[in-house]
Amino acid sequence: MRALTECSLHGNPHAFVNKRGEPILLHLLGDRWEHQLVRMYLTFEPRNSFDGLPPIDDAACVRWVEGMIRDAVNIVAISFWEGVIGHAALFPMGELRSEMLLVVAPRFQNCGVGTQLTHCAVHVCDELGMDRIWLSVDVENLRARHVYRKCGFRRVHDESPGGIDMEYDLGGIREALRHPVSSVMNREVVSISMDDTCQTAVSMLTAERIAALPVVGPDRRLLGILCATDLLRPMDCPARIGDVMTRGVVTVHDDTPVGVVIRLFQHRKLRCIPVVDGDGRVVGIVGRKDILVHRETYFADGDSASGEES
Repeated sequence: MRALTECSLHGNPHAFVNKRGEPILLHLLGDRWEHQLVRMYLTFEPRNSFDGLPPIDDAACVRWVEGMIRDAVNIVAISFWEGVIGHAALFPMGELRSEMLLVVAPRFQNCGVGTQLTHCAVHVCDELGMDRIWLSVDVENLRARHVYRKCGFRRVHDESPGGIDMEYDLGGIREALRHPVSSVMNREVVSISMDDTCQTAVSMLTAERIAALPVVGPDRRLLGILCATDLLRPMDCPARIGDVMTRGVVTVHDDTPVGVVIRLFQHRKLRCIPVVDGDGRVVGIVGRKDILVHRETYFADGDSASGEES
């Protein structure tokens, strides 16, 4: 396992605003936060609420938290006004596996803190070189099951009185992200020419139920892209596509890894990306839904539990 100091979170805490508009900071646990982590568990209500934890006895609770501080990789969620309000503990289990415990203070539940903590814990495990993350969740805790499933965990055992075992397959995801975009792209591309009218584009977007049209020349070389939002500006409907299309198009090649495409979607705020060959001719197009289908193909768990974010 790699050193914790190699994790990006070590020197670059993650900040976000929860659903209530409150700023929250995710940070690897340091000495300055340890007493606040103990306080969070001592004030947690009700105690003994998940598999006998946190312990009801104060002294036992303190010893339990001190054990996590000593033995686990700890990530804390920090409110600027209330201190530590969430905690993810990762316990190395050998064979590049880790067990995860995640707890959010009651007042901060159901506002996105649990989701952010889960994503952050997965990212840390990935950077540490772990292959799998395991956790157990109460059968009746539908919100937690929904959050974990949405974040990529899948059920690995049937329900039992002790809860549901779920696992995140980091090794499998790394393999899937290395697949070329040609394995997920749509090869039957609906395109349009520069000389077509906006009225034609509206009809095509509506009929095909798509959000964008690559604009190509007679030789299928990509000249631009037309999104549905480009047609919202005031204009005469007969206007030419060439007058309103976006010319600076982000493209990828068919051998581009899926992981690179995902990062482009995230950082460039794109909905679809044309796939071109070495001569700039369109050979496919990939959208966010194609990536989701690819992910579900490898990691669908069949757990239909629903609920709100924790």
